[in-house]
Amino acid sequence: MSYPFCKPVSFCLAAAAALFCGLLPATTAMAQAGTSLATFDNICLTEARRAEAQHGIPSGLLQSITRVEAGRKTVTGEFMPWAWTLNDRGEGLFFDSREAALKHLQAAVDGGDHSVDVGCMQVNTKWHMEGFLELSDMLDPVQNADYAAGFL
Repeated sequence: MSYPFCKPVSFCLAAAAALFCGLLPATTAMAQAGTSLATFDNICLTEARRAEAQHGIPSGLLQSITRVEAGRKTVTGEFMPWAWTLNDRGEGLFFDSREAALKHLQAAVDGGDHSVDVGCMQVNTKWHMEGFLELSDMLDPVQNADYAAGFL
Protein backbone atom coordinates (compact mmCIF):
# COMPACT_ATOMS: atom_id res chain seq x y z
CA MET A 1 0.00 0.00 0.00
CA SER A 2 1.29 3.47 -0.77
CA TYR A 3 0.53 6.80 0.85
CA PRO A 4 0.45 9.57 -1.79
CA PHE A 5 -0.13 12.42 0.67
CA CYS A 6 3.38 13.85 0.63
CA LYS A 7 5.52 14.85 -2.33
CA PRO A 8 9.24 14.84 -1.47
CA VAL A 9 11.21 17.65 -3.10
CA SER A 10 14.39 17.15 -5.10
CA PHE A 11 17.58 16.00 -3.39
CA CYS A 12 19.47 19.11 -4.47
CA LEU A 13 16.77 21.45 -3.17
CA ALA A 14 16.84 19.75 0.21
CA ALA A 15 20.64 19.89 0.34
CA ALA A 16 20.61 23.57 -0.56
CA ALA A 17 17.94 24.30 2.05
CA ALA A 18 19.89 22.45 4.72
CA LEU A 19 23.15 24.16 3.78
CA PHE A 20 21.93 27.70 3.29
CA CYS A 21 19.07 27.93 5.75
CA GLY A 22 20.72 26.09 8.62
CA LEU A 23 17.98 23.49 8.85
CA LEU A 24 19.86 20.94 10.91
CA PRO A 25 17.32 19.71 13.44
CA ALA A 26 18.43 17.54 16.30
CA THR A 27 17.32 13.96 16.18
CA THR A 28 14.38 13.31 18.48
CA ALA A 29 13.52 10.08 20.25
CA MET A 30 10.47 8.16 19.15
CA ALA A 31 7.59 8.25 21.58
CA GLN A 32 5.70 5.07 22.42
CA ALA A 33 5.02 3.41 19.07
CA GLY A 34 4.94 -0.04 17.53
CA THR A 35 8.32 -1.74 17.31
CA SER A 36 8.36 -2.03 13.52
CA LEU A 37 7.36 1.61 13.08
CA ALA A 38 10.10 2.82 15.42
CA THR A 39 12.69 0.60 13.74
CA PHE A 40 11.90 1.64 10.18
CA ASP A 41 11.31 5.31 10.98
CA ASN A 42 14.75 5.54 12.55
CA ILE A 43 16.79 3.56 10.03
CA CYS A 44 17.15 6.57 7.72
CA LEU A 45 18.30 8.78 10.59
CA THR A 46 20.65 6.07 11.87
CA GLU A 47 22.26 5.62 8.47
CA ALA A 48 22.37 9.38 7.88
CA ARG A 49 24.30 9.84 11.15
CA ARG A 50 26.66 6.98 10.30
CA ALA A 51 27.30 8.30 6.78
CA GLU A 52 27.89 11.83 8.11
CA ALA A 53 30.58 10.54 10.47
CA GLN A 54 32.12 8.13 7.97
CA HIS A 55 32.28 10.62 5.08
CA GLY A 56 33.10 13.80 7.01
CA ILE A 57 29.73 15.43 6.34
CA PRO A 58 28.67 18.11 8.87
CA SER A 59 26.59 16.57 11.64
CA GLY A 60 22.89 16.88 10.93
CA LEU A 61 23.10 17.64 7.19
CA LEU A 62 22.12 14.19 5.89
CA GLN A 63 19.61 13.86 8.73
CA SER A 64 17.93 17.05 7.55
CA ILE A 65 17.93 15.87 3.96
CA THR A 66 16.30 12.53 4.81
CA ARG A 67 13.63 14.22 6.95
CA VAL A 68 12.74 16.55 4.06
CA GLU A 69 13.09 14.03 1.24
CA ALA A 70 11.52 10.93 2.79
CA GLY A 71 9.66 12.36 5.77
CA ARG A 72 6.12 11.57 6.79
CA LYS A 73 4.05 12.05 9.91
CA THR A 74 4.15 9.03 12.23
CA VAL A 75 1.44 7.69 14.51
CA THR A 76 3.07 9.71 17.31
CA GLY A 77 2.72 12.94 15.32
CA GLU A 78 6.44 13.30 14.64
CA PHE A 79 7.78 13.99 11.16
CA MET A 80 10.24 11.16 10.50
CA PRO A 81 11.89 9.73 7.38
CA TRP A 82 10.62 6.47 5.90
CA ALA A 83 13.04 4.13 4.10
CA TRP A 84 10.51 2.70 1.66
CA THR A 85 9.68 6.03 0.01
CA LEU A 86 9.57 6.64 -3.74
CA ASN A 87 8.71 9.72 -5.74
CA ASP A 88 7.33 8.52 -9.06
CA ARG A 89 6.23 11.17 -11.57
CA GLY A 90 5.93 13.76 -8.82
CA GLU A 91 3.86 11.57 -6.50
CA GLY A 92 5.33 10.77 -3.09
CA LEU A 93 4.68 7.11 -2.27
CA PHE A 94 5.26 5.53 1.15
CA PHE A 95 5.22 1.72 1.04
CA ASP A 96 4.64 -0.64 3.95
CA SER A 97 7.68 -2.77 3.08
CA ARG A 98 10.91 -2.79 1.11
CA GLU A 99 9.47 -5.52 -1.10
CA ALA A 100 6.42 -3.45 -2.03
CA ALA A 101 8.58 -0.41 -2.81
CA LEU A 102 10.95 -2.53 -4.91
CA LYS A 103 8.05 -4.07 -6.83
CA HIS A 104 6.74 -0.60 -7.74
CA LEU A 105 10.24 0.68 -8.54
CA GLN A 106 11.05 -2.27 -10.80
CA ALA A 107 7.72 -1.95 -12.64
CA ALA A 108 8.26 1.79 -13.12
CA VAL A 109 11.77 1.36 -14.52
CA ASP A 110 10.75 -1.63 -16.67
CA GLY A 111 7.85 0.47 -17.98
CA GLY A 112 10.18 3.22 -19.15
CA ASP A 113 9.96 5.57 -16.16
CA HIS A 114 13.64 6.31 -15.71
CA SER A 115 13.31 9.14 -13.21
CA VAL A 116 12.19 7.85 -9.82
CA ASP A 117 13.51 9.19 -6.51
CA VAL A 118 14.38 6.31 -4.19
CA GLY A 119 14.77 5.66 -0.47
CA CYS A 120 15.98 7.66 2.51
CA MET A 121 17.85 10.26 0.47
CA GLN A 122 15.59 10.12 -2.61
CA VAL A 123 18.45 9.27 -4.96
CA ASN A 124 17.20 9.58 -8.55
CA THR A 125 17.34 6.58 -10.89
CA LYS A 126 17.88 8.68 -14.02
CA TRP A 127 21.01 10.39 -12.77
CA HIS A 128 22.43 7.97 -10.20
CA MET A 129 21.38 4.37 -10.92
CA GLU A 130 24.84 3.63 -12.32
CA GLY A 131 26.23 4.22 -8.81
CA PHE A 132 24.57 1.00 -7.61
CA LEU A 133 25.20 -2.61 -8.66
CA GLU A 134 21.49 -3.49 -8.61
CA LEU A 135 18.31 -1.43 -8.73
CA SER A 136 17.34 -2.99 -5.38
CA ASP A 137 20.53 -1.58 -3.81
CA MET A 138 19.07 1.91 -4.17
CA LEU A 139 16.49 0.96 -1.51
CA ASP A 140 19.15 -0.23 0.94
CA PRO A 141 19.37 2.54 3.58
CA VAL A 142 23.14 1.98 4.05
CA GLN A 143 23.96 2.21 0.35
CA ASN A 144 21.47 5.04 -0.22
CA ALA A 145 23.01 7.18 2.56
CA ASP A 146 26.58 6.36 1.49
CA TYR A 147 25.85 7.34 -2.09
CA ALA A 148 24.27 10.63 -1.02
CA ALA A 149 27.24 11.41 1.23
CA GLY A 150 29.66 10.68 -1.61
CA PHE A 151 27.63 12.82 -3.99
CA LEU A 152 27.76 15.82 -1.66
